[in-house]
Parts: sequence; structure tokens; C-alpha cells
Amino acid sequence: MWVEVILWAKDLGKVVADFGPLKIHLGEDGELMLFAPSSVSIVDSAGLRIVCQAHLCWPELGILCPVTLDSLIVMVRPSIESRPNGDALVFKVDVEGPDLVLESSAVDGRVVELLNKEIQAKHVEPSWNFAKTLGHIFPLPGFMETAASLGLHVAWGETRITSEAFVFAVSLYAKIGRRPEGGEPQVTGRSRAETSEATMAR
Repeated sequence: MWVEVILWAKDLGKVVADFGPLKIHLGEDGELMLFAPSSVSIVDSAGLRIVCQAHLCWPELGILCPVTLDSLIVMVRPSIESRPNGDALVFKVDVEGPDLVLESSAVDGRVVELLNKEIQAKHVEPSWNFAKTLGHIFPLPGFMETAASLGLHVAWGETRITSEAFVFAVSLYAKIGRRPEGGEPQVTGRSRAETSEATMAR
């Protein structure tokens, strides 16, 4: 069995618009201010493309006064990553520069590279451990002599990106935890302490 979530471009646009203005601290004293997007679109097989105006102030680079960045492009790229505590849906954020227009010569072409390094260093990548959230063990009542629990587990997750929507699908499977005669309940996916707590709760 599986579940699927579809986020349409117009819905994503509304969510992104609510973020503006968004301030991101850079280095020790710098900041990047992102304003409401002028456009939000989905790039097929890539991610969410956000175009907005921004103000940059970064004393470490010699930028003491805010510099206006017109048509700054921010890409949000969803992916599935395997992590020690379960698979996660991760949204990686990076800045692209083809439409980057600077109103001051104080900033050269290195700004995009430096911004991305700073974003990576600060781990600006929202994530969701969906394997942990969606997986669950349901203890069964004691009068069920052979079945101790019903477990719902995540098998895998995947993302699909089209020009119209972002699709997130999760495959799930169920497993019964057996209760041996005269022994403790065998609950798949739980520690012995968790099993004891579930038994007492009944």
C-alpha cells in the first residue's frame, strides 16, 4: 500500500509568498533579506524556482551598505535521503546566478558561490523524517492470544517533479507481531522497554 501527496504550483506559490520578507544571517554580521517573490514555478525534474528581489549586507566581504539584488533565483530541490534514524524528505536550498543583476560593482560574480557556501554551512535544508512519523506499532489487546501488535512500516519514499506539481509518494507495509505461548509479546520495531510499557497500557 502507498500514500501520495500532490502539491500544485499555485499552492506552493502561496506558501512561499508567506515567507517574505525572510532574513537570513550570514557570517558574523551579514544578512540576506529576501522579499516577496515575483514568480514561483516548478522546473520539471529539478525543483521549485523562486525569483525575488533581495538586499545583501555582508561586512566580511566589504559590503557595508545593503546592495540590491534584482531577480535573485532561489532553487528548492526535494530529495529522499537515508539517515541513521530513518529516511527523510529533504529540501535543499541554493542560489543560482543567471538572472543575478547587481546595482553596485561592490559585489562580483563570487557572491553566488559564497552565498551557497554559507547556506550549506548553516544547514538551510528543511527536512521531514517521514519514516519515523508514518511508521507506528499498534499494541493489540491481551485477549488476542497469538497476535501482540500490528505494525505499520515505511518501505520507501520517492519524489516526482513535473512542471505542474511536486509529488511525494510513500510505500507502506503491515506486519503482525506474534505473542509466543507463555512468553513476552514479540513486537517488531520496539525495544523490550517499549514492549513492556505497551503491555502495561493494556
